[in-house]
Amino acid sequence: MPTNNEKCISRNIYHLIQRKGSNSFKLIIQESLDIDILDGAVKFEPKLKKILLKRSDFSKKYFLGNIVRTIINCPCVYISYGNDPNETKDIIGEISSAFKAVLPYVDIKYDKVNKYKENINGFIDDLVNGGFIIILINEKYLKSEYCMFEFVNMVKASKNNEELKLRICPIILNSSYYNINDYIEIEEYWVAERNRLNDKSAGIMNSKIHEKIELIDEIIKILPNFHSIITSLYNLPINSFQEEKYLSLLWHINEQLESDGYMSFYNEEAEMKEVLNSNA
Repeated sequence: MPTNNEKCISRNIYHLIQRKGSNSFKLIIQESLDIDILDGAVKFEPKLKKILLKRSDFSKKYFLGNIVRTIINCPCVYISYGNDPNETKDIIGEISSAFKAVLPYVDIKYDKVNKYKENINGFIDDLVNGGFIIILINEKYLKSEYCMFEFVNMVKASKNNEELKLRICPIILNSSYYNINDYIEIEEYWVAERNRLNDKSAGIMNSKIHEKIELIDEIIKILPNFHSIITSLYNLPINSFQEEKYLSLLWHINEQLESDGYMSFYNEEAEMKEVLNSNA
């Protein structure tokens, strides 16, 4: 039977978790677990919303602190996408469901990039400090000023930052975008847009229009290298992710979180796969 002190701490942790949102988990203390795990590890039962740990580990303050830090303060994952609900809505739902199944303590944010347009440095800092971004790339994304503004700035920031590259996860929604020739039509779109703005701004001083033209110049400059940039990041085509229920993406993020000092509730990828399949 748990002691009064154990009950009190467990209850406090439960309320802390509950404050974060709907994914509330109970901390269950047991003399031993029915699986062979290392000291300082836990057994995670997402369906029962339980985190099981050994009584011998419960007295270790750093261990409890790590559990709380992981569940309460785990960095968020942003999903960036173009304004095309017909193509992206179901995929966003699939990704969100997969995270809820195996990494429910990770917050998913769907905020559009224009929220960060005036504070792109703050957004990049979020990624550098442990966040992740999943980019759903299709024609709408590639023709979106806001999305490409975000992408251009992420590329700049990651140019000399290998760690940041691991936190940017593009998903190609159309396999044709693995072919460099298919970016020609996208480039033609932006060239036409630049010409339109140049004509509009002829003979007048409008800082916003000139800012847009400068951004478009950067987009046009980056497009010939878009394919190589994408393949240098953690990416797969959408059908590959869907076939495996996004397991490799989830495991990649789980490993990065663990390397950042957060607790992993899985000893190996097979455990995560089992949980993912059980929630199918």
